[in-house]
Order: sequence, then C-alpha cells, then structure tokens
Amino acid sequence: MKERPYHWMTTYTAQNEWIEGSGKLIWLALFFMEAGAGLALFSIVSENLFGLVLGWFMVLALGGGAFLAHMGRPQRVFRAVFQPQTSWISRGVIFISLFGIMAAILILVRFLSPNSNPFLLDIATCISSFLVAIYGGILLSYIRALPLWNTGLLPVIFVVAGFWAGAELLLSIDLLMGMSMESAEPWIHVLLSFFALLVPLYLMSVRHSSKA
Repeated sequence: MKERPYHWMTTYTAQNEWIEGSGKLIWLALFFMEAGAGLALFSIVSENLFGLVLGWFMVLALGGGAFLAHMGRPQRVFRAVFQPQTSWISRGVIFISLFGIMAAILILVRFLSPNSNPFLLDIATCISSFLVAIYGGILLSYIRALPLWNTGLLPVIFVVAGFWAGAELLLSIDLLMGMSMESAEPWIHVLLSFFALLVPLYLMSVRHSSKA
C-alpha cells in the first residue's frame, strides 16, 4: 500500500480498516446484543426470570459497554438519539434504550409479583428485543463499501443467529438449573434449520451481486 497509495481506488482490495485497533469492540457489541436479545425474548416466552435478567445484562452492560468503549467520546452518546430520521446509529440507540427500560420494568414486575401476567408488557419487551436483534444487520447492510455486508439478507441472518444463540443460552440455563428443556429445544431445531438455509442463500446472493 505504501508503494501504491492509490491502488485501493482502482482495484478491489481487502477491507481490514474496520477491525483494526478498537474495531473488535464493535464485533463484541453486536454479538452480545444479538445473543442477549434472543435470550431475553425466549426467557419471556418461557417465563424464566434468570434468563431475562442475564439477557438484559448482556445487551446493556456487555453489548452497550463494548459499544461505549469503542466510541472516542462516550459522554456524547446521548446526542445520537436526536437524528432517528437519518441515522441508523441513532435508531439503534433508541431501540437499545427502549429494550433496557421495558425489560427492567418487566423484571421488577415479575420479581415483585411472580403470579402476575403482564401480557402487554411481555409483548412490548419482545418487540423491543426483536428490534435490538435486527438492528445490527440493518446497520451493516447499509455499508455499501463492503459488498459482503451490503445485502438485504443480512438483517434476517442476524435475527435468526441472535435468536438461535439466545435459545442455546436458555437451554444451558435450564440444564444448569435442572429445569425442563422443552421450552428451548424445539426452537433450536427450527432456528438451526433456517440458519442452514439462509447461509447458502446469502453466499449466493453476495457472489452475484457485484464483482467485489
């Protein structure tokens, strides 16, 4: 690159700028947010309070923490919420904040009143979990400089992979707590089948979408 400083402008070259330095923090942030959102959703469906707390912690503390650590000035993150009409980063911050608030309220309700049935709050938290899970895929799919990411299938893959990881985590929790595995195991088979179908479709779509 030093010998041919403009080579990248005329020839397809490997893209590694995004992962060098602190770029790995973005990868960790997306991983914990996807898996945490999936765990939270399936924990709500199976009424597993511990899984819901862990999913909430993964999204906000681990995923959100990695995201803040990547930012040059984390104290300015609040400004991101003011441009949802043009920025997917802004929408993502809103999705994550909504999930954090909804899940925290649901955790308190289920902890203080175990026999209650907050149906509407369950639905709202599940929707916010879905938005967190799909957000990363949408964000990356808008990056035209990386053709491998610039595809409409990426958000679908993110959701399926995130929910699959969440179901696997819930299965592990059920095993450790000596609970029935019936709530998570069927979903794992379904999501694994979808993932196995989506990956070849994704690879074929990016293969024919551009020369890069």
